[in-house]
Amino acid sequence: MFSNIREEYKAIFSFRKHQNPPIDGKNSLWIQQLFLVEELNKLLLALIKLKGELSSNTTRNVGFDTKGLRKRVMLITTRIMPPFGEIYRLIESTGAIIVCEEIDMGITNTGLMFFGDCKS
Repeated sequence: MFSNIREEYKAIFSFRKHQNPPIDGKNSLWIQQLFLVEELNKLLLALIKLKGELSSNTTRNVGFDTKGLRKRVMLITTRIMPPFGEIYRLIESTGAIIVCEEIDMGITNTGLMFFGDCKS
């Protein structure tokens, strides 16, 4: 069950790699809140449904950067959790879009990280 949830979560965030991503920072925060759901089957079904909606939006080119003008930002934070909502609002209100977040626990190789999961 946990492997399935992890795979759905990973698939959802991979949509952020598209040139016109159907998910922005505010949506990313909302999706992370889904992990607070205690019922695992309910969580998995919500993730599957969301993945289908994002896939449909990607196919129809519905996203947060239709004109391709927004700067793509990778947000790396320290292990002390900053106020993500405020950071996202500031970055995305200036015309950028957060396409990846990583929490640096002091052991992360940021060079490899950028070219790994967060490559855009």
